[in-house]
Amino acid sequence: MLIMNKSLSLNALYVEIYKLMTIRSVNQEPPSVINRSHVKANKEASTKDAPVQATPVLNSATTSNDKLLIIAKRFGLTSTSKKDVTVEQRAERRKRINAARKQQNLESILDFAQGYTDNANIAEDVDPDWLYAFFMMAEEIFSNHMQALWGKILAAQVSRPGAFSMKSLHVLKQMTMKEAIAFQHALTLTCKDRNEYGGRIISGYYKPTSLLSFFTHAKPHVVNLSQHGVNYPDLLTLIDLNLIYAAEIETGKLPIGHVMHLDVQQKKMQIRSKVQGGVLIYYKLTQTGNELAKLMKVESRDSYFSALKELLAPVFDLTL
Repeated sequence: MLIMNKSLSLNALYVEIYKLMTIRSVNQEPPSVINRSHVKANKEASTKDAPVQATPVLNSATTSNDKLLIIAKRFGLTSTSKKDVTVEQRAERRKRINAARKQQNLESILDFAQGYTDNANIAEDVDPDWLYAFFMMAEEIFSNHMQALWGKILAAQVSRPGAFSMKSLHVLKQMTMKEAIAFQHALTLTCKDRNEYGGRIISGYYKPTSLLSFFTHAKPHVVNLSQHGVNYPDLLTLIDLNLIYAAEIETGKLPIGHVMHLDVQQKKMQIRSKVQGGVLIYYKLTQTGNELAKLMKVESRDSYFSALKELLAPVFDLTL
């Protein structure tokens, strides 16, 4: 079990995590300081000292049969030409291959995490149960891009214990590369109300109703999100992943002159009500969505905010 002092530097904590991963043998002492250049140098040295078989490249295959054979070889499922090798021996070989791949995944994630931290002292403990759950899930992350995200999570949790919940880990574990890109596109449309927690995507507004239209349902005026990188299937996927709430949220009727102060990445935005009773509608990120949003650096999508400004013009003034 991981044991941490109350005043433990990040480098010292990474040594403890390094022990937990059992990257080195029992008789070998872990390094006093782990850094990206050290890990990289070790990897380069190991490739020089021992012959390593190149991992088959799936994209190099031209036929489906070729691709299937490469997949089989990658996962240790190819049959051997030696007649005396039993199926049990082949199964044992596949276990060793999978174990090595999982170990390599954890080392890569730790390598990424080391690049996102500094030598500041930390006063709080990282929950050992959280760490155990993290490594059990992280060992099955093979994509380099996703490994970088998991490295950011580990670095953030070490620096600020409690920054990421286990629920967020489970969601990220289920997320594919395509879904991560869809979430990243959605974040380019988000803004944050300074008086509320979390990001939102403003999708449109309702005009105030007149006495003549009292018994009719107000028709929303909405921006076409699919023209700005977030189509409806992507939106449904993000809702299914519990990154965005399923139902659109309404602000309630806003009085004339009401001003909302919002943050759009590093920019400031204001929305001022020009009429009495206008209503903004928006999608809101869940707690999990807000936690995972911290991992991704995005630029705001100017085309969306220009279209939003034009759409809101009859009822709201938007300045950015």
